[in-house]
Amino acid sequence: MKRKQKEIPVTDGFPATTAPKALKMMLRLIFQADRGYYLVLLFRALFGAMSGIVNLFLPKILIDGFTRGWDFSVFLTSILIFAGVKFVILQAANLLKRQSELHEEVLYRKVPMVFAQKVMRLPYPMLEDPKVLDLKERALFPITNYGSLGNLMGSSLNLLTGLLTLGGMAVLLYQFSPWFLLALLILCLVATLLSGRHARFMRVQMQEIIPTNRRYGYWANAVTEEKNQKDFRLFGLDEVMNRKINSYTKEITDWLHALYVRDGNNQTFQSLIIALMRLMAYGYSALRVLGSAWGAQIGLGDYTVVVMATENFFSTFQRAVMGVFETISTLHHLMPFSQFMMLKEADRQPGTRRPEPLESLAFENVSFRYPNGDRQILDNLSFEIKAGQKISIVGLNNAGKSTMVKLICRLLEPQSGRILWN
Repeated sequence: MKRKQKEIPVTDGFPATTAPKALKMMLRLIFQADRGYYLVLLFRALFGAMSGIVNLFLPKILIDGFTRGWDFSVFLTSILIFAGVKFVILQAANLLKRQSELHEEVLYRKVPMVFAQKVMRLPYPMLEDPKVLDLKERALFPITNYGSLGNLMGSSLNLLTGLLTLGGMAVLLYQFSPWFLLALLILCLVATLLSGRHARFMRVQMQEIIPTNRRYGYWANAVTEEKNQKDFRLFGLDEVMNRKINSYTKEITDWLHALYVRDGNNQTFQSLIIALMRLMAYGYSALRVLGSAWGAQIGLGDYTVVVMATENFFSTFQRAVMGVFETISTLHHLMPFSQFMMLKEADRQPGTRRPEPLESLAFENVSFRYPNGDRQILDNLSFEIKAGQKISIVGLNNAGKSTMVKLICRLLEPQSGRILWN
């Protein structure tokens, strides 16, 4: 029974893919290779978030102990409880980190094996297609050389840890003031939009300067090459060379000036947002400490929790956004891998019929060219071999000797003509 395969959109002869499709495929592949890795990743992110949230309460314990006149035994007990909780969290985090490293080693061994199994399930003609072979190399390179699988898991861990940390801090800040949390979220979103806009500007600028940089490099190399010096002096080309290099130098200088101005403006706006956030955190929290006109009065210990939570919320939000950007960037590197894994596999055709004893083997006007090949391998080839005959087929490399064997074995199919067995 033939296995039905889902129809997949195709572009340029290969399955079309996007970052979400690549992410879905990689998550499914990792789940099939090592199901326990997701559980380790989840707990590692959870304990990482707990560590950041627990740190907020140490200043509160110290300040409340001094300002509220705690007994030494109560104060010491609180410190010991905090230290014990922190110790357990750190030990669990280290254990989970080691388990994560072990699971990653397993993945780095299993994923290439899954890839090799996919190669073996492809139709044989694809393995002779230069485009497929090129896709195969581009698919495996990011994993074996660039470490994209580890980068994907690392950015996913940072994103998950950031989201869990943000959730915990959001609960604390919501209890302090829902409107304060809303204002903080708005500032974080504005800062993220500015960062994204700046990142897009940088990408565009980097692409625009490449042609100018290439031309500048060409002329700079031409000026400094020893073999050209006599011609420059003989024909008086120094003014031409100076004019060319100066024009490209000015263009690059103007580009750098615009880049630095834009980068400086972005840093200024980011600093203003951070300053506004700190003013809001310190000012509003101080008003709540001094009285109840702006909400329920809080103590100095709660004041430190709010201020530290605000600072950490903003930095964690930015790290989470960077985790998203890093994940998307890594997925773009893994798109060739996703395309290769989506290639249509060979249909299974089981059978028990055996060929009859050979009496004659004949090629009749057989022509063959490899898929996307640049030349004709066999062109209108005809011959016949009788049982018991001994012949030798000789020729240069890539003349088609092995191709004839593959055609006889039905690994390949001719474009025209036929091959007769008896």
